[in-house]
Amino acid sequence: MSMFDLMPIEESKRIERTFRVIKMSQEPIVRLKNVNRHKDGHLVLLETNGEPIFNGEDKFIGYRGINRSIKDYKGINQKKELKKIDEVLENRVGTRTKYLKKSEEIYRVLFNKAIDGILLADSETKKFYAANEAICRKLGYTSEEIKNLSVKDIHPKEDLYHILEQFKKLSKGEIALARNIPVKTKNGNIFYADISSTKIDLDGKILLMGIFRDVTKLYEAKQKLKESKDKYRLISENANDLIALVNEKYEHEYINEQTYTNVLGYSNNDFIGKQRLDIVHPDDLKRGVNAYRSGFLNGKGTVELRLRHKKGHYLWFEIKGKTYRDAKRNVRGLLISRNITKRKEVEFALKKEKDLYRNTINGLPGMFYLFDEQGRFKIWNKNFEIFSGYSSQEIKELDPTDLFNENEKERISNKIQEIFSFGKGDIEANLMSKEKILTPYYWYGKKIIIDGESHIVGLGFNIKERKEAERKLIKSEENFRELFNSSTESIFIHDIKTGAILNVNKKTCDLFGYTKGELISLKVGEISEGKPPYTQREALELIKKAVNGYPQRFEWKAKRKDGSLFWIEVNLKQVNLGGNFYILATCRDTTKRKKAQKLLKESEDLFRKIAEQTLIGFAVIQKNKFKFVNKTFAKTIGYSVDEVLNWKSKEYLEYIYNEDREYIKENTQKAINGGYDRISDHMFRVIKKNGEIIWIMTNVSLINYKGSKALLISQMDINERKKADDLLKESKEKYRQAYERENFYKDLFAHDMSNILQTMLVSLEVCEIKFKLPNGIVDSNKPLLMFKEQVNRAITLVKNVRMFSELDKSQIKKRKINYKSILDKAFKLVQNNVGERKISLQLKLISNIYIIEANDLLLNVFENLLYNSVKHNKNDIIEITIKSSVIQKKEKQYLKLEFIDNGIGIPESRKKSLFMRGSNEYKSVSGIGLGLSLVKKILDNFNAEIYVQNRIPNDYTKGSNFILLFPVKS
Repeated sequence: MSMFDLMPIEESKRIERTFRVIKMSQEPIVRLKNVNRHKDGHLVLLETNGEPIFNGEDKFIGYRGINRSIKDYKGINQKKELKKIDEVLENRVGTRTKYLKKSEEIYRVLFNKAIDGILLADSETKKFYAANEAICRKLGYTSEEIKNLSVKDIHPKEDLYHILEQFKKLSKGEIALARNIPVKTKNGNIFYADISSTKIDLDGKILLMGIFRDVTKLYEAKQKLKESKDKYRLISENANDLIALVNEKYEHEYINEQTYTNVLGYSNNDFIGKQRLDIVHPDDLKRGVNAYRSGFLNGKGTVELRLRHKKGHYLWFEIKGKTYRDAKRNVRGLLISRNITKRKEVEFALKKEKDLYRNTINGLPGMFYLFDEQGRFKIWNKNFEIFSGYSSQEIKELDPTDLFNENEKERISNKIQEIFSFGKGDIEANLMSKEKILTPYYWYGKKIIIDGESHIVGLGFNIKERKEAERKLIKSEENFRELFNSSTESIFIHDIKTGAILNVNKKTCDLFGYTKGELISLKVGEISEGKPPYTQREALELIKKAVNGYPQRFEWKAKRKDGSLFWIEVNLKQVNLGGNFYILATCRDTTKRKKAQKLLKESEDLFRKIAEQTLIGFAVIQKNKFKFVNKTFAKTIGYSVDEVLNWKSKEYLEYIYNEDREYIKENTQKAINGGYDRISDHMFRVIKKNGEIIWIMTNVSLINYKGSKALLISQMDINERKKADDLLKESKEKYRQAYERENFYKDLFAHDMSNILQTMLVSLEVCEIKFKLPNGIVDSNKPLLMFKEQVNRAITLVKNVRMFSELDKSQIKKRKINYKSILDKAFKLVQNNVGERKISLQLKLISNIYIIEANDLLLNVFENLLYNSVKHNKNDIIEITIKSSVIQKKEKQYLKLEFIDNGIGIPESRKKSLFMRGSNEYKSVSGIGLGLSLVKKILDNFNAEIYVQNRIPNDYTKGSNFILLFPVKS
């Protein structure tokens, strides 16, 4: 409100005129009398004194002053008083005019400092004579360049006629101001200016001084205002909102009748000249009246009310009001009422959702929080306040790192930055409460975007006793929070009574091509094909079934906003949200699946035709049952197709030969579990229905069959081919064994017999030397004993060669024997044949008596191993330790014997070939023809095993440990 609004109309016009004159002079206001209207309506005479105000650049910006009440004004001396005031003002103006003429030189200096652009032009030729700095900057020319231009050079060609007419009128003084003149700059840009002009005599030359004020923004604003007025007129006539003008008594003076009729059912006769507060809902009446009063007092206001339709029901409206003064200075109110009934329904639904969200947040067992990149907490639950000890107001002032002690703040800060960078993260850290109490917590955070800004949302759980349980709750909370808006499936929430759409998620909007608001305003039938059985009626019937407690699952033909049809799979069920029941519909686009099913069916038909006509057997096993079998497959194993398909789970293993069954079962399971996705050329035996055992070859591939993993098996009968292959292999093996046996015995006999003869020769030479001793004393016992020993060894060699020749030809017979007695006998034999070498033998044998299946050749095995320990030992004292124990291996019990010595040891490079025929390093170490290869051969016939290790791990030079494993019975 301006000061002129407080004056009577005639008085305000007089004072405005007087004030304009005073502003021109910029003189102080001295005892300016004026009449004002009191709030209660009577007139008051005021005396105004004031002084001009200048800014920092000495620019005049206004007046400040004091009004003093002189007396109540009765109007008796009004004309006389006003006349005196006018005379005083006229005298002041005359004085000021003289002063201004004297200041002409000052204004000449100010020419170039003026804010407005100034051009001096010849009124006849229209050539420019001079320009100030402001117009030069605005036009982009220098002062000298402008002197070479004329009026037509700085205006658009299409506007020249109008501009030249305006120039002519300015020159003649017919107009003082040309408004909104387009001016063209040097670079071609256009701005608009109000041009005022004055004729000046400069050295006898009449020039026209044009003052250019840039009004581009004002001009554009006026244009927009004009457009706005036009739009307002059209909007008012065609608006969906209710528009009304009311007076201070709240009486309606205008309504847009058509809209009122359409929305509320009322006409002009129902409203014009009436308040109509009676149509306001009783619960909203007091609030509505207060809003009216507040609006007229403050000039504007907004309120939401329910208004009664002419038919009796209520609708929600958002009413915005603004006051203005009409031509008679009377206050009026402009009311624009928008029907927000649907919005309120959505708001109520959202409020319920928000209450549910808040209750859920507060119901979470941990500390829920949400903060932005500046570390400002935006949302937290009640547990956050309880466990941290801070109040709600204090939490608003906290930084997330304030909840931790100093030695953890940097780690927490780094984790927060990591979550903002990579999207999510978790950490275990101690929560420091307001009372400085530390409690171990697990913190989880995830980056989310809200209104375009990054936030971290998360939970903190006390992991002192319930770490595992609370970890699951974090996962559950994440799923709940993202279920609706982050679901990969389309979700609808329907009214349980009407089936109306109350809410949808983003996936639904993307799938159907509508906005959320559009979908909420539609019926289910409008987003369906519209033809039975995909209409509104069928949809409501399905919803009714779900309401009655029978969840529904079905396929539905839906329609997008662009009219295209597509298939969806719908699941309907009744849910309780916030204490109220709704229908939850989850939808999945199955268009691609439909196409895939069609292609799959065609593919299956083709596969079936090929499978039934091929000579190769095909089958599909899924979940341990045959799901598909062709005739060739069934015929190969002697069954019908129906018999194979009717086998129970894993019954298919029964037709596999017993020795191959476990291997097939193991490999089948590996294929199913993804160990490998293909088994090629796999041969095994099967038992036909008639009991016949045949060989088959299969190829197995892991496939997806009807949505689940399955094994595709191709099968061929190779029984005849396998028999032929086995006969060929058997023939080759017999030939190879005979050849190797002949060479082996030849080498063995030649090698060991050579050793024996060499020893005998040495013994004879010793005897010869002894017989030639000078003293004539002959000691022939030792050489003769050696000679005798070698003869016995030769006999044993011949015996053993014959024995192992028979061993290669057939299996030797075994019996149950006690290994301990054989071990004692072997040690005595070795001890008697090592001469004077010292042997330290330690026996560490278990007390239990274990029976093994062997024969007399076991003595040769033990003797050979003991001779090895002696022969390959350079120590003064030969240390031999024999240990026994019982071990479990592959669910079988074995007797473990260890022959441990301190000999020269066996390098790693030689251990692999140690027990092979032809291994020269350790052949016939006992001197009786029993090489380690024969030891291995004997033990193989006993179903026993032998291998060697270092006595000291990683150092073979410290001796060897020969280990024997015998299957035993206690």
